[in-house]
Amino acid sequence: MGNPVGRLRKSFTDEQFDLIIGTLLGDGRLEQRSKGIRAYTARLRIHHGDAQRAYVFWKHKILQTLVATPPRRIQCGYDVVRKKRHYSWYFHTKSTQAFRILCDEFYAGGRKRIPDGIAELLTPRALAIWAMDDEGHAGPYFNFNSHCFTVTEQERLCAVLRERFSIDTSLHRDRSCWKIAVRSQSVPRLTKLIAPYVISSMSYKIAIPVSTFPPQAGGVTESSVANTSKSPIKQVARYSQYR
Repeated sequence: MGNPVGRLRKSFTDEQFDLIIGTLLGDGRLEQRSKGIRAYTARLRIHHGDAQRAYVFWKHKILQTLVATPPRRIQCGYDVVRKKRHYSWYFHTKSTQAFRILCDEFYAGGRKRIPDGIAELLTPRALAIWAMDDEGHAGPYFNFNSHCFTVTEQERLCAVLRERFSIDTSLHRDRSCWKIAVRSQSVPRLTKLIAPYVISSMSYKIAIPVSTFPPQAGGVTESSVANTSKSPIKQVARYSQYR
């Protein structure tokens, strides 16, 4: 395989690799390390809102051989009107050369990009993780919040979805940006393809009728992933999008 990212598969389990690819298409980010003994390494940061707590711990469990610390809960904002604090959960992997190679492929000039070999990397499971990270049903469409990618890169992703999975998409304008929308006739095909990999706490993403909020009970429970009642809380000034 000529794809340098594809050659990294041996550094991870299949499940880990799909999770990493799907996460990088979605909300995850890679952080370069360039000093001292960690030169030419990088680490993956996973960061989701408080409502996706079970999802964070599910990811942590899959990546457990690559991490050294449990997820942490942080205050990410404060609603002055409602006088309500907002929280989120995050964790980092260890810094490795394999992640740095991924970083070189998925980033350029400090911006996340789509590598040329994405067609070889996007499996149904990786697609499911991208879908769980990024949006869900919106009316007759299924949207991916792909705003951080250029129009050309999004068109490449649309071509991969069509050629590999027979999923028809289009680009929809969202304010000053664009995002990928799965056409209504292809939504059932997408849902059927990714449903086996969508965890119960995130099933609202593919629910019909549309639901924009996670379930309040059931699904992947907190006790099933970890006892986090004593997790440290770190105060931060404000929330920022970790992409």
